[in-house]
Amino acid sequence: MNKERVGGREWAGSHRGDGKAVPSGEGDVGSALGRCRRFGFGALVGGVLTLLGCSGGEAPREQNVPTGGACPAEGPLEIPLDAWCANGGCSSYEEAKQHRDASGTVDLCFDDSRWWYAEQRGCGRIEVSHGWGGSRRWVYDETSLQLVGFTSSDDVPFGPCNTGTYRAGAVEHCSEGTVCSLCDDSGKMCAPACSLEVLAKAWLGLPDYMVTAETYDCRVAKFAAQPELHLGCGRARVIGPDGAETSFTLGAHTVLSVSQPGDPSCPQGWGEPQADCDNETVCSLCQDDPNACTPELLAAE
Repeated sequence: MNKERVGGREWAGSHRGDGKAVPSGEGDVGSALGRCRRFGFGALVGGVLTLLGCSGGEAPREQNVPTGGACPAEGPLEIPLDAWCANGGCSSYEEAKQHRDASGTVDLCFDDSRWWYAEQRGCGRIEVSHGWGGSRRWVYDETSLQLVGFTSSDDVPFGPCNTGTYRAGAVEHCSEGTVCSLCDDSGKMCAPACSLEVLAKAWLGLPDYMVTAETYDCRVAKFAAQPELHLGCGRARVIGPDGAETSFTLGAHTVLSVSQPGDPSCPQGWGEPQADCDNETVCSLCQDDPNACTPELLAAE
């Protein structure tokens, strides 16, 4: 199983939309057609973004969407929703829910352990996502089913502006409601938003303790937070160099909760909030620190 680093930490499994590694050169404009099925973008020509709409992998249909003539220096590329939808570029709710190829004969749901196609209902909206981690998201008004937003993103910059996110309309995440796999009609593959089950199956996957509790050479890097390991009250709480906090059970190292600063999908964290512990043993994950964690402490038994 591949492991990829996100925000200073590694997660078990790939979180790319198609579960594959990024081929060399895939980030340039010239490779836009090759990544069409995953991201739906083309080239920036004369200040106009040529979108390649390829839901389900059908032949691309080009659309010209004004971008103001320039890509953003940093951050996502914001595009007006009406411009995005020009010439029929926006999918209806029923279209977005489909998980078959363009011919309609090949079912793209191939792994029940991952919710590659999911739907979330909450905050007065319905959000349909494709790809592990919501690489592509369509947001609809829950009553009218009118599209109000769309976003395509990746941790590796891509597309005409070589940025990680392209979005249009109202695409703010909702941390309420229920998430269900669209690959199951029984309703059994559902879980509350921001639960560990959703993190494991529809988002980045659950962090691994031995990777999360790694040690650092803090002399050569500046971190946002002091990396530490807190042991007590039956759990091991790891504070990462990016300020992320992950709690595991002692011994079995089962994930209890995950909190990532700046995570828009679940600002309050994933899983059940953990009560404060008044009796903790604290050691540093900096290798040169006088209070550096010993191998015995790192074992978190």
